[in-house]
Amino acid sequence: CTPGRNTQAVAEMVVALILAFYRKILPSVQWAREGGWIHGTTPYYLWMGHELQGKKVGLVGFGRISRALAKILNGFDCDISFYDPFVEQNQGNCHKKTLEEVFAQSDIVSLHLPVLESTKGMITEELLRSMKPEAIFVNAARSALVDYEGLKRVLCEKKIAGAIIDVLDTEPPTSEDAAWATYERVLLTPHICGATYEVTDHQSEILIDGIRRWMKENGKESR
Repeated sequence: CTPGRNTQAVAEMVVALILAFYRKILPSVQWAREGGWIHGTTPYYLWMGHELQGKKVGLVGFGRISRALAKILNGFDCDISFYDPFVEQNQGNCHKKTLEEVFAQSDIVSLHLPVLESTKGMITEELLRSMKPEAIFVNAARSALVDYEGLKRVLCEKKIAGAIIDVLDTEPPTSEDAAWATYERVLLTPHICGATYEVTDHQSEILIDGIRRWMKENGKESR
């Protein structure tokens, strides 16, 4: 595993999934395939969605992926906040907040942090219930960060607008985990946020740069 290799891939995919969720892209494509497009104005009202422009986005963790994601979201004039105990102050136009503030105030909450003893299960049902009714929750990090049973209850009770999930407790999923794909307001992808051809190139570049640095630091530069 090479840190940084899939930073851009994950950031781009998260934005793509948010747009797909907001604009109901997948169900509208399926509807058209099944012959639902019969009357001219019906799709306009049936598949009306939301714009990403100006939304409040809360990032949990502010490492490489969150910073790349924030850079893309700046193009949508999003109001970006983040929670990260290892980052001491605001970063550019990204505002540091408490975890509770990020969940309570954001239209979109997206996780981007590793699984540590201190982060296992840190996204509790209580935090999820504190989100706005129109908010969406995104997990493209690790399933162990989240109380998924609590998330199921929150979704079933329609306390939030929906969830985007790229990681499950068991992969490939058990029949129980696979049931996430049947939830009406869940967009489930099979752990592919970092799956691009370019990631392989990035990994090679990072490894080569690392070898060159080691050779230079140890007086073994090639002549």
